Amino acid sequence: MEHTNPFKRREFLKLSSCAMMAGIVSCGGEKSEEEKVQKRGEVLPENQFTQMLERTGKEFHILKSGTFTFHILTHGARILSAMPDDRTNHLWVPPRLENILKNDPQIPEGERWNLGGNRLWLAPERNMYYRDPVSFGDWFVPKWMDPANYKVSASMEKMVHLKTDMVLVEIMKKLKYEGEMGRDIMAVTPSTTNAGLLRIRDWAYVRAPKDSPLELNLWNLTQTVAGTKDNPGVVFAPVKKDAKPIGNFGEIPPERCHVRGDHLRFLIDAEEIYKLSIAPEDIRFQEVKGKKAASIAYLNIPAGSNEGLLIVKTCTGIPLSQDDLTDPARENPNMRKGSLQSYNNGPGGAGGGWLKFGEIEQQLSPIRYNRDKDGFYGESETLFEFSLGTKDTLITQLNKKLNITATG
Repeated sequence: MEHTNPFKRREFLKLSSCAMMAGIVSCGGEKSEEEKVQKRGEVLPENQFTQMLERTGKEFHILKSGTFTFHILTHGARILSAMPDDRTNHLWVPPRLENILKNDPQIPEGERWNLGGNRLWLAPERNMYYRDPVSFGDWFVPKWMDPANYKVSASMEKMVHLKTDMVLVEIMKKLKYEGEMGRDIMAVTPSTTNAGLLRIRDWAYVRAPKDSPLELNLWNLTQTVAGTKDNPGVVFAPVKKDAKPIGNFGEIPPERCHVRGDHLRFLIDAEEIYKLSIAPEDIRFQEVKGKKAASIAYLNIPAGSNEGLLIVKTCTGIPLSQDDLTDPARENPNMRKGSLQSYNNGPGGAGGGWLKFGEIEQQLSPIRYNRDKDGFYGESETLFEFSLGTKDTLITQLNKKLNITATG
């Protein structure tokens, strides 16, 4: 995802921090409740969240797994919620979600794409999300990508299949291709109590001859509720002991990102803009049903609480080398590319203003020519698991699911 250059932004903050955040964050004194909510995101419990979606008139589906309820929005094919037992959402969605879905003209055009939750995009970002891709200038979200024109192709109590036609516009190479992409989302039984589990098959097909200069990856992104400066959320990924984290928007300070033995940690507090990538060569892969898989997790235990949340995403159909990746870093397009990624939002970042969220992302299967399909095709399966529990319980689950040895 595109975000403000952190180095330029810091200089701007020094000169005019109050001016930049005018109307979003007070420049002094106690912040209003509205401002606090705007920064943290929508926090409605399940029944109110359902009623809010009904008021928008947008089609949505409810899937249940274990103790969790998931709201699946057809518009944009978003997994908008993960709610345990009528509690509040454990995925981040924007504070004005209802207004965005109602096409409120007061919402700036550039903010309407940001519905939060989990979404499917295509990479490389440079070739399709920048009007000036050579210089990484004028970022936008192409509407053929998001919200696209998803329709339900099949649905049952425990599953929904979503599909959209698309006209892919490759700005860098000035080419257009017709195709389709889709998401098959199924609620399955989790392996632990106080948990919920989705199985997602993301796929894309592009009608193009074998010799087309087409380079694409599937891209699965999840917006998470951020921790705080004093109590940040933590992203975990299993890596090799000599792994070298990649800073897509500049070097990440070691106090925010470091390798600890068999895993990497990255802090999510929404106070500074940083983008982490992990190269396939640095990942410790797992085996899932005979296929190589990569996992990334997010642990968030609110201050003063005895209970927290663990999110684990495990994907097959994952890039295994640099040759499988297409998305260069804006900081230096010649540096190594990453397949596991995480983003910490901050002042002046994505979605307008200062919205308090993080992201865990996975660049997935490369989309390559498939003779049987007479075009370019790629698919990947993601296990998307949510667990509630005490810190000790969640750390134990984290270690088991990622095969790491993390302590508190």
